[in-house]
Amino acid sequence: MQKKTLLLFGFLLISIAAVAQERLDGSNVLHEFFTGRLSAGGKAGGDAKPPEIVPVAQATSPPPLTSEAGAGELVYTPDGPLSDGRLKEPYGDLSPFGGPNTLDENTDRVDSLTYFSNFDPSVIPYKRVVSQNSVFVDEKGDYVVRRIGNPRPLTQERELPENAQVFWGTFLLQMDSNRMQPIASVAPNQQILDVQTEPAVNAQFFVDDAGNFMVRAQHSGPLRLNMKVAVPSTYFTGEFGPTSWAEIDAFGSEPLDPIIQASAERVLARIGLGRNQAPEDVLVELISYFRNFEGRPFPEDQRGDDLYFSIATQQIGVCRHRSLAFMITALSLGIPTQYVYNEAHAFVEVLWPRIGWRRVDLGGAANELNAASTQDKTVHSPPDSLPRPERFVQDQERMVSNGLKPEGPGQNSGEGNPTGAQGGTNGGANSTTSNASTEPEEDRRIVPALVLLSVEPEVHRGKGLEVRGRLSARGEGLEGRRVSVHLAPPGTQSGSRATILGEFVTGPGGLIQGSIEVPANQPVGRWSLFLVFSGDETYAPSFAE
Repeated sequence: MQKKTLLLFGFLLISIAAVAQERLDGSNVLHEFFTGRLSAGGKAGGDAKPPEIVPVAQATSPPPLTSEAGAGELVYTPDGPLSDGRLKEPYGDLSPFGGPNTLDENTDRVDSLTYFSNFDPSVIPYKRVVSQNSVFVDEKGDYVVRRIGNPRPLTQERELPENAQVFWGTFLLQMDSNRMQPIASVAPNQQILDVQTEPAVNAQFFVDDAGNFMVRAQHSGPLRLNMKVAVPSTYFTGEFGPTSWAEIDAFGSEPLDPIIQASAERVLARIGLGRNQAPEDVLVELISYFRNFEGRPFPEDQRGDDLYFSIATQQIGVCRHRSLAFMITALSLGIPTQYVYNEAHAFVEVLWPRIGWRRVDLGGAANELNAASTQDKTVHSPPDSLPRPERFVQDQERMVSNGLKPEGPGQNSGEGNPTGAQGGTNGGANSTTSNASTEPEEDRRIVPALVLLSVEPEVHRGKGLEVRGRLSARGEGLEGRRVSVHLAPPGTQSGSRATILGEFVTGPGGLIQGSIEVPANQPVGRWSLFLVFSGDETYAPSFAE
């Protein structure tokens, strides 16, 4: 059972990078990002061999350079993707050149959406298709967000920035000669390291003030664009460290409309937050508050005259509602914030002193998230160190219980788990993977959800590793069950390569919490950490629910 379970849970959940780096206290810390140089051709340090220690997100080779569409791939035009039977239009155009987005009253969860991957490692469900950075009230009194800022040209970089994570993106574009074509991105401050096109054309790249990326070429018709990008690791895991309101104000955010500002101040008063508190404390509390929303039908008797105020104070809505409401509230405090979305999910980005732009997921995705075009991709899965209130965790468990349904040859290797990408849910909960012949078809045991709530991103050999998680089934925590903790090389598919650190017995509410020692002789390198519940007479192994 142990080996079989490891086969199911073999893909990365929380990536822990590790090298022997001496600290002042004499201990060896098991974490360091590769900081060597990378030429435009993709070789480290010119002709030097690449180092063994690589970034947490490592794009090892470019995608195929073909002008034919891959399995499950969308074709993009300057006006957004071409119609696809699986593509359900979100609330808003899938092009930054489209119209603004309006805060709406459809606050209940949707059953199913499909996410189309463009990057390796896959950033599911956080691909950036449209980013908007301004909010206003229109003539009807609706809250509206839009993109402002003109595109400016980008140049290709020749060096890999320090502490960067590397991704290959691939896009099949229907080009209109010399017309700007939007392309998806990983981060607003990503840098382009390498570019390949088929047919071979001279591609020019642009980015606007909201971090939307575009390409232009003297070419009409299909174009395959492969591009290698570097993203600062702080975009995924940067800590909102101590700062001052003066440093926040130095970013120069535009003041809000007085009507919006007044409404946002009423929301902040309800929450109990303001600029009389430390900026970092206010931001973390805001994240916790907006992550604790609930997707359910909007109560008409609570509508009021101000939809933003009603949604924010009642904590109602799915990803776009909590993201739009968060953006309004943060901007009222002077904290630069952007609203970002794709065909399946919406989230925000916050600009913070000393870390730059930082992605913040507030939850609220669809009940079921299908993954297309995930074949041969790994999953980028940074740890989530932000507050995780109960409703946020329940949202993740709900997605796990309904299962991810990848399409194409990569469906059994764990690619594209949306909750794994959030860094907080056991990536083994892939319902398609569970269809493998690991359990007899007549097995009718209940399959619980195993959630990894938090883990330290840095690990010291011979030291304790703090782990926190939860085992539950049908909304109830499972107490008194044994859950083992494993380390394995990233992407491993064999249980024989895993190290069992030990096990926990779940406490009240199914909680897993405590410290477990990493062996002093554990080889240095990057490691994946995961939890395994092997099952019992009532409950099956926790690779799905």
